[in-house]
Amino acid sequence: MELYRDILYRILEFEEFEILLPKWKMNVEEMMEMKCYQALQEIKKILEDDELDDAECFESIEKIICVFEKLGSGINERHDFG
Repeated sequence: MELYRDILYRILEFEEFEILLPKWKMNVEEMMEMKCYQALQEIKKILEDDELDDAECFESIEKIICVFEKLGSGINERHDFG
């Protein structure tokens, strides 16, 4: 449920809307599905690159973490590799 909340927060953070929700073009479930599907497409593309060596695989994991961060759901302290 935390991931759902994070994604919903990110969607609403950049939306201009009135309190009357019927004016939205999509309902919340449709927006969530669209954002999740886009994120899964990004992750799949990263994982399908079979020409990567170990260092590049590490970079792929970093890219996947960034996909979650774009959704507003970071990986907390586990992403501090520096």
